[in-house]
Amino acid sequence: MCALLLVTAVHAQDKAAGPAAFKMDHSHSSIGFELPIRGGLSKVPGKFTDFEVALFTNPSDITKSSVNAAIRVASVDTGIAEMERSLRTAL
Repeated sequence: MCALLLVTAVHAQDKAAGPAAFKMDHSHSSIGFELPIRGGLSKVPGKFTDFEVALFTNPSDITKSSVNAAIRVASVDTGIAEMERSLRTAL
């Protein structure tokens, strides 16, 4: 099964970690995807509801910037119970 992962975020500055660290603002963020069904004739949108993302930037050397993400797979939400059970089942 193939999925397209889309990440939308507004980052809030984490003052305790310094000026170059940003944490995901959950009220303005989502991690979504689309699953092709029926041989690609249609797509089912979905999202993960339980995740943490932190962005660390280094303005002087972008190659030293990083993103840490943890997504709880069990939080998958497509609005279709049968599809969610299938997505949560180990292959």
